[in-house]
Amino acid sequence: MDKTTANNKLSPGKLLFFLMWGIIILLILPMYLRVIWVDPVDYDNGGIGAGDFKAYYIAARLLSRNENIYDISLQRQESINLGYLPDDTFYIYPSLLASTLTSLARLNIEKAAILWNSLNFLLYIICLVLITATFNLRQILGNLFPIFVVLFFLAVPIFFALRIGQANIATFFLVTLAFFENKQKNYRIVGIALALATILKLFPAVLIGWFLWKKQKTVVIWFCATLGVLFSLNALFLFFTKNNPALDFYYFRYVFPNLKPPIAADNHSLSGFIQRVSLPAPWSATVTAVSGIALILATLWSIAKAVRQGFDNIGLALILTTTLLLIGITWTSTLIFLTLPVALLFSIAGQNKSVSRPIIGAVITSYILLNSTRFILTAYPITAYPDLVESLSFFGMLLIWGTLVFVNYHLSVATPQSNQPVNA
Repeated sequence: MDKTTANNKLSPGKLLFFLMWGIIILLILPMYLRVIWVDPVDYDNGGIGAGDFKAYYIAARLLSRNENIYDISLQRQESINLGYLPDDTFYIYPSLLASTLTSLARLNIEKAAILWNSLNFLLYIICLVLITATFNLRQILGNLFPIFVVLFFLAVPIFFALRIGQANIATFFLVTLAFFENKQKNYRIVGIALALATILKLFPAVLIGWFLWKKQKTVVIWFCATLGVLFSLNALFLFFTKNNPALDFYYFRYVFPNLKPPIAADNHSLSGFIQRVSLPAPWSATVTAVSGIALILATLWSIAKAVRQGFDNIGLALILTTTLLLIGITWTSTLIFLTLPVALLFSIAGQNKSVSRPIIGAVITSYILLNSTRFILTAYPITAYPDLVESLSFFGMLLIWGTLVFVNYHLSVATPQSNQPVNA
């Protein structure tokens, strides 16, 4: 009888497993469903709900009326017509996203936001499935896997991106799909996924650099072909809907070159951090350039080792993290892409006990830093060290980059080939 009782007892690991899934089902899921269905748009009441989706929605409405979607005055007037106060949230992307949303723009913004948020939440779930499969997290984390799910959905960038209706979620899904399909060696799909991601946000195009370095021609060819097909189809759509078929040429000729990094608390890139330090203008530009070059050189040195060892995931994660550090604008919602290097580091830590503690310590610290800015500024809007608080996410991102470089070096030099993690 004692043996039966012992067998029926829940181990601490099992108890934690069920507790975490209880939190997911009873707390996290209702929280997300509320912002998706009950209160998707609170932008007119001083909130952030659909703050970015509003810009996509307005661009789609302008496009359906054959007006210039990049005209700031038209965007601002349409926002006023919808009952919103003028702001600085504008549509600044290639026109394909606006073309895709023209059907959705026929609905009122509340119904459109519900459908958009529902799609984004579904994409989050698919991303979680793909990340789990790519890095074997279920097998490696075991009963601790639900903790990763909880941390994923409680991360400020994840929730924030959904709340404002950011297209970063669709881009994140496509980049995640590229990681997954690269593991499966489905290189055509990798090229297609990265091309679609590039159409939405441009910066994922940098990931093609990894495949160029590895001379993986299939990915590059399908990437270029998909871009050509998408731009051509969009030009035909614009032509037949009596819009300017050269709208994307107009974007890359006149709009994109004039986009400049804002001096904003929500810009977590290297340039945003240096702007907050308030160096004199000549020094600020010099420090940004020198720091950027140093990051690029260190990344190239590390990537060269990853190429020799065949560490695809580490190489891609390094390029992705470096890009987020160096692009002019890295918003809070853009930080969702760091989920991929974080999941990779968890996976490597679970397979390589010699470095598991420093990796896990670095990942936990970076998670706290990445999520602290919003919490602190919400709880204490007036703080004695605003520049430091606003820079915490930058420090968290930099810590992830440094951990990837360290892990790549350790696995390349100090770890025998037979003990290399299968997901590196």
